[in-house]
Amino acid sequence: MSIYNTAANDGDTTFGQDAIAFTRQKSLERLTPQTFCIFDFEYAYDWDGYDAYRHADNAAGEYNCKWPFHHAVAGAWALITYPPGGSQPLVHNVSVLDARQYDELEMVRAFFGLLDRHPGAVPVGWGTECKEMPTLRRTAATHGLVLPKMLRDSHPHSRDRIDLSNVLKGQGHFVHMPEYAHAVGIPAKPMASKAIGKAVEHGQWDEVREQVLADVLTTAIIANRHLISVARVSGDVYASDATIFAELSAAWPQSRWLNLQNRGWDVHRRGQTRAAHKMAA
Repeated sequence: MSIYNTAANDGDTTFGQDAIAFTRQKSLERLTPQTFCIFDFEYAYDWDGYDAYRHADNAAGEYNCKWPFHHAVAGAWALITYPPGGSQPLVHNVSVLDARQYDELEMVRAFFGLLDRHPGAVPVGWGTECKEMPTLRRTAATHGLVLPKMLRDSHPHSRDRIDLSNVLKGQGHFVHMPEYAHAVGIPAKPMASKAIGKAVEHGQWDEVREQVLADVLTTAIIANRHLISVARVSGDVYASDATIFAELSAAWPQSRWLNLQNRGWDVHRRGQTRAAHKMAA
């Protein structure tokens, strides 16, 4: 046998071993609970600090207050655990924080603490690699916090977390979360995205709180459908949607948008989908 054939066989053997290991890993994932941490933050912009920077170094530059000057004033997150073979997930550890009780450091420390207590949880958001991750790294470095292990890899396509805006678009155009949500019939945004900054400036904390939780809700439902569609978890998409909606709505019962405007949304969606299937048949 020539050296070329031997090398080829060795490569085939290595490839076969890798394939077996991958298959075993995927089988193990289907036999163990899978937990995901859906999260979102809202921010205030430090215009005074940005103006001081421009005066000192870049007065003729563009007027664009970027992420180093963004500070978290509200945060929401929830853990969603998919049991192996279950029809719907378990929603737990739901938190909604705002600046009335917590400053940025306290919010970020609480979020890091959750991830440290659940090291197997995969953080999931929308556009988080562009906004949340840079600000979280800046906050951690500024205040001497240690990033949870799943937040340490700065690669925008890290396997340790999921940015749905990257995963779903592939090579397609970037779209905003409410744009995607409206296209597929998922409730999104009690107020327009551009209005949240004014709500923060005016101290309208109930509205800010509602917005950040609503973003987690929309992200969670998008994530649920994606995870089921790629066979990363198993479950009934309708039952899962309903569970996620009910549990996250209960976290802020004062929310008119969550508990009145969209009540029964998941049941209505199921009826629409079934009707469409019958027409197609």
